[in-house]
Amino acid sequence: MSLQRTIQAILMLGLSGCSVVDYQAPPASVNPFDEAGDVQPGSAQKKPVPRVIPKSPASIALLPERDEYVATPIPVPTNTSPLITTQVVSNGSEPGYVIEGRTGPRNQADEIYDEGMRVGASGDTEAEIGLLEQSGAMGNGDALYELAKMYQRGIGVPVNVPESITYLNRAQRLGHVESNRVLGTLYLTGQGVTKDVEYGKSLLDLASETSIRAMREYGQYLGNLRQPYLNDAVKAEALLKRAADQGDGESAKLLSTLIAKQGGLPAANRPFAEPVASTSKAAPGAVEAETSAEAVKSRALSGDLEAAYQYGLNVQLRKFPSVEPEFDSYCWYGAAANLGNAKAKAELGPIAGAKQLADRQSPGRMDNCIASLVDVMKH
Repeated sequence: MSLQRTIQAILMLGLSGCSVVDYQAPPASVNPFDEAGDVQPGSAQKKPVPRVIPKSPASIALLPERDEYVATPIPVPTNTSPLITTQVVSNGSEPGYVIEGRTGPRNQADEIYDEGMRVGASGDTEAEIGLLEQSGAMGNGDALYELAKMYQRGIGVPVNVPESITYLNRAQRLGHVESNRVLGTLYLTGQGVTKDVEYGKSLLDLASETSIRAMREYGQYLGNLRQPYLNDAVKAEALLKRAADQGDGESAKLLSTLIAKQGGLPAANRPFAEPVASTSKAAPGAVEAETSAEAVKSRALSGDLEAAYQYGLNVQLRKFPSVEPEFDSYCWYGAAANLGNAKAKAELGPIAGAKQLADRQSPGRMDNCIASLVDVMKH
């Protein structure tokens, strides 16, 4: 069935009362490193055999690096996953091609990267980090990207957001497409870096030239299907259609949702739609909620314990955006309680399960988060 007929069928189901047009996109600030089929840290899961897909040579423009960051760790899921990257490369003498799981002609850096991923899958993260460092120093962008994930999630090392951003910038300078996508998302949402929407869009523009995932995620931001809303329905539909045309089923669903929410008319011929309704308990007005969240967080990080308590409370109630609301709220309550806020301390008991889950998934991660917040708030 053609894409057009598929979308028409989905629209007809939606108009007849079926729930498909109410397809819910992922949360506004999902971790951009996460991939389908993630497994828990330490699981010895065999990495997929790379699949070579012929492509014509192409060059990838690079943007200036950004190394700035905020001191607070990004609370993120602790899953690991097979690395799937997509990048068009050419060394000038050999044909350019795309490899899922590896980029560029085979060389020693690739061999070292493969060995690092192999020992990492067996649970030896210390050896994995050493091999990935060596491969990255030899110019392997996939190795640098993998290291960025490990430092962001605290896999085999303490959570270190600044180090993660540094690795992403190094990979981005090599033209690593998925690093452009992740950095673009971080700057767009202000996770771990100073928020810079225009710079984030520039990075996502680059990534969405070749990455299906970037097409899908950037299309959601542009189409007001995920916060922050970028209000460009025409571009959103174009990106989602490109991804759907390449076989991405989720993009096809998102495209039908976008069209249905705007009356079934082409984007160029209609007013821009209202943002897709969320099933969360978000406060009315996404922009106002995000602005309020940033203001409260700023006061909290400056040492205002009441603001820290309020931030944790609003995250818990889903009024402030968060990647992991349970983890985030406990972390903020824990920091405020550590510094003497009685209301925050009283909230810790009822949500103790959040810490227990975090400790099972990644021992010490919650404690590191609380300690980092306390350190920032004290200074």
